[in-house]
Amino acid sequence: MDAPEKTRFGLVLLLWIAGLCAAAQFAKFSVAFPAVRSLYPDAGTSLGFLVSILSLMGIVFGTTAGLIIARIGFRRLLLSALVLGAVVSVYQASLPGLAPMLASRVVEGLSHLV
Repeated sequence: MDAPEKTRFGLVLLLWIAGLCAAAQFAKFSVAFPAVRSLYPDAGTSLGFLVSILSLMGIVFGTTAGLIIARIGFRRLLLSALVLGAVVSVYQASLPGLAPMLASRVVEGLSHLV
């Protein structure tokens, strides 16, 4: 019988912090929606996709993402997703046009799936 592995609390804490940061990134447009509306005044109702497109990605690709994660490996994909989310967030901070912003939210949604 093998000895049980010890819990690596430092890694657990880092994973928890990463989850909190991802949650904040996920909700950033819903919190600042009035300010975002002033940045894209001609967007109309399509501006709502900035908030909802991430959830749509989860609904459409959630099961597939689980299968891919099981094949490739959790650690590698988690680190890749965190880096991708950070890069996309930096890009979004440049406040591109509405179409590139929506496309970046799709990419951000893929990073959140992991």
